[in-house]
Amino acid sequence: MVLGTVLLLLPLISGGSPAGSGVRADTHEAGGRDGTEVRAVTEALQRAVRFFSDSYTETNLDGLYGLRVAEGQLILLLESCRDDEQRLGVYDTVLDDLRQVLEEISDAANRTLPEIDARNPGYYEQFLEVVNKPYIIEAFPRTLETDGYAQYNPSVKKRLPTFNEEESDKCMSYMMGSKIRGHDKKEVRCTITERCWRLITIPDTSGYIITHQLLYTVLAEHVGCTNELNDYARQQGFLEGVPGMQRRLCTSILSQAELLARHGPPQPEQDLFMEQAVVCGMLGYTNFLRPDWLQKVMTWQRPGGCFGKEAPEEDDELVEQLHSLPFHAHSHQDSTQHRPKTRSPTSRRLLVERLMHDGCLSHKSGLGTALLAMYARVMLDPEYGWEGTEG
Repeated sequence: MVLGTVLLLLPLISGGSPAGSGVRADTHEAGGRDGTEVRAVTEALQRAVRFFSDSYTETNLDGLYGLRVAEGQLILLLESCRDDEQRLGVYDTVLDDLRQVLEEISDAANRTLPEIDARNPGYYEQFLEVVNKPYIIEAFPRTLETDGYAQYNPSVKKRLPTFNEEESDKCMSYMMGSKIRGHDKKEVRCTITERCWRLITIPDTSGYIITHQLLYTVLAEHVGCTNELNDYARQQGFLEGVPGMQRRLCTSILSQAELLARHGPPQPEQDLFMEQAVVCGMLGYTNFLRPDWLQKVMTWQRPGGCFGKEAPEEDDELVEQLHSLPFHAHSHQDSTQHRPKTRSPTSRRLLVERLMHDGCLSHKSGLGTALLAMYARVMLDPEYGWEGTEG
C-alpha cells in the first residue's frame, strides 16, 4: 500500500456519489477543489506506467490490453479538454503531466509488442488487433438505472454454460479477421457466427464470463464491426442492438461488483472487481466510478507502481461462488504463468495471469493502470460531474 497517498486521499474520497450522478460540477471543481485528488491519482498513474516501462519484457497480452485502454482514456480526456479555457493553472499542470504519461504509455506498449511476438508468434498474430492500438471508445457519461434491479445472488445455482477457450478464441478471430492458430488463412473480418452469438448471449452469467461477453461487443467497436454486430443483434430480436446488450450486461455486472465491494473485495477478487469497473466504465457508465471504490484501488497499488499478489489466496466461499463457471481463455503462455486457485476443481479464471518480478501480476497491473487513467479522465473531463470532494 502506498501509505502516504492513501492517507492523503482518505478525507477526500471517504464518501460521495458516482461520477456524473448529480449536477454537473463547475470546471474549477474538477478533480477536487484544490486539485489534491486528481494529483494523487495522476501520481499513482505515473508510477503504474513507469512500472510497465521498466518491465516491458515481462508483460503479457492481458497486461498490454490494460495499457491500451489507459492510452485511449487519456487521448479522450485531452481531446475533451483541448478547447476548455476555464481551467485553473493547477489543472494545466496536471494535464501536462498526463500528456507525458500518454507518451510513456504509447512507448511502453509499442516496446511490449515485439516481446509478446517473440514468446509466442502464433498467439501474437491471432490477437494482435486486441492490443495494437489504443481503445478509443466514444461513449457519453451515463448512469444505469438501478431502481428495482435484481441484486446478484451467488448462492442461486445455475446450469453451467459451455464456453471454452477454443470457442472464445475463434469468436474473437472471426470478429478481427485474424488467422486462427493451425489455419492457413485469415478469417473474414466482422464475421459473427450463430455459435458465437449463442456464447455472448448466454443469460445469467457472472464473474469473468459476463465481462468477456461485454468485451466481445467492445472489441467489435474497436475493430470497426459495430454495424455488423448491430445488424446481427436486431436480426436475432435484440431491437436495441449493441447499446441495449451493453446496458443489460453492465446492469448485471454492477450488481456483482457491489457484492464484491461489500465483501472487500477479498484479495483474489480484486482483479475481477477492477475488470468490472474498466469494461463498463469504458462505456461511460459512471456507477462504476465511485470515490470509495477509488480508495480501494489506490490501497492495492504497490510502491513500485504494480498491482500484485500480496498474500496467499483465501479459502473463501465468495471466491468459489463467483468463479464456479468453467470459462477460460488465453492459456497459451509460457512457464511463468500464474493461475489463481479456488476450491472448485473445475473453476478456472477467464485469463491466465503472468507472474512478474516481486509478485507483480501483469493482467491485474494492466487493469489498475486502465482504471487510474479512467479516474483521471472523469475528474478532469468537464462532461463528467465528479463529486468525490465534499464542500
